[in-house]
Amino acid sequence: MDQQAPVITMVDVGDAWIARLPVVGETRVEDPRLAAWALGELIPGGHHPKLPGEVRLVDEEGEVLHPFLLLFNDYSGRDKSAVYELVRANLPQGCHWAVLDGYPALWCLRRGADRLDAIEEVIKEVRRHGITTELNDLGMEKLWEWRLGDEFCVDMVAQLLLMAAHRAELAAIPPERLIGLLRTASKIRPE
Repeated sequence: MDQQAPVITMVDVGDAWIARLPVVGETRVEDPRLAAWALGELIPGGHHPKLPGEVRLVDEEGEVLHPFLLLFNDYSGRDKSAVYELVRANLPQGCHWAVLDGYPALWCLRRGADRLDAIEEVIKEVRRHGITTELNDLGMEKLWEWRLGDEFCVDMVAQLLLMAAHRAELAAIPPERLIGLLRTASKIRPE
C-alpha cells in the first residue's frame, strides 16, 4: 500500500464506527470497508485525490486495522439460531453483529499481522461457540473476476478457501485432502 495513503482513524462506538480524517472530518459507518468513501462524501464536490482509493485504517493507538465482512451460510438444514445467538452475545473484539439478506453476519475491523491473519483470528474465536465451517463467506460476488493491486485479491482467496472448507465438510472430505490438492495445484510443496 502507498506510504502516502491517507490514514483514517477508526473508533468503535458499539453499533458502528466513527471514521476520522483530520483534513476532512468524521463520519459514522456501519460497514468499516466504506470509511474512505463515506469521508469522501464530506468533501465539497465529493472528491479528494486519494479518497476513496488506497487508505490505511488505524485504531486510536495507530495500529493498522483490517476491515472485512463474514457471513454465516449453512446448508445443512439444521437450526443454528441458538448458536448464532451465543455468538451475538459474545462477539469477537472489533466485530459487530448484522443480518444481511437474511444471513447472520459480522462486520469486523481487526488488528492482525495481515488481512488473512485478522480473518483467521475471528474465525478461531467464533469456533469456540460451536460454529464449524458455516462462517464461510466474505460477501464476495462474481468469484470469477480478478484484479491485482489491492486487498480484493486477499479477500477473494480467503472467500474461496472458506467456501472450500465448508463444502468439503459437507461432502465429508478431510482437511488434509484439501491441503494436498492445494499443494498439487500450486507451487506449495511439503517441507
